[in-house]
Amino acid sequence: MPAFPNLKPLSDICVLVTRPEGQADKLQILLEEQGAKVEFQPAIKILPPDSWLEVDDVVTRLSEYTYVVFSSVNGVNMFFRRLTELGLGADALSASCVAAVGASTAAELERQGVPVQIVPDEYRAENLAAAIVADVKNRTVEQAPIKALLFRASRGREILKSQLESVGVEVTQIVIYQSVDALNPNPEILEKLNSGKIDWVVLTSSAIAQSTINMLGESLRNAKIACISPITVAVVEKNGFSVDAVAESYTMEGLVEAIIRQ
Repeated sequence: MPAFPNLKPLSDICVLVTRPEGQADKLQILLEEQGAKVEFQPAIKILPPDSWLEVDDVVTRLSEYTYVVFSSVNGVNMFFRRLTELGLGADALSASCVAAVGASTAAELERQGVPVQIVPDEYRAENLAAAIVADVKNRTVEQAPIKALLFRASRGREILKSQLESVGVEVTQIVIYQSVDALNPNPEILEKLNSGKIDWVVLTSSAIAQSTINMLGESLRNAKIACISPITVAVVEKNGFSVDAVAESYTMEGLVEAIIRQ
């Protein structure tokens, strides 16, 4: 019989979560369920676009698009925030095939009353592009031109746009929210990191990874780093840091499991 039968896998482990303010709840719960102590240092801020003009114009013409694509939960939340302000509802999307980058984004859409037709098996832009391309190829020539509307962040990769255009899809990209770096860390968090009181730093996107590195710099070498995907790993390694754990499934659950395996 073990000496400490109630000891959890992450007991006595301190994990620094770098997700934006108000978006860390799920990861916090998952970590604390495994016994971890959780600290917070948001690496980015999520803000509305500088102007709603492009968004307002396109939401009046959503039926023109064969596909309406959401690449994050942030995009869904900001879209519905504006839709509500305009006095519109989920039925604005009823004429289009709605695609989501992953299960969490799809779940948020469905919570808002929007059926999601396309969700890739893995949370990656490449997989989402492949799933939409497969659907495009099943459509008849008479349905051309096929148009896709991508709601995206103010920064990000162009892989989705380029792969859809490669099969003849007309792509319109609209910035639905801004992803802005947090510049100054909490001094208490920096002190805990420098003194070895934080065991793990978790990075849940490439933007968060780069902003965290810019903000915390060499202090990151005092903790282990866990990444949600190989794309995030690439950003960390490009900056000269090593990664100690990578999620096998690109989800919050997969990230916690990766830490536990270490």
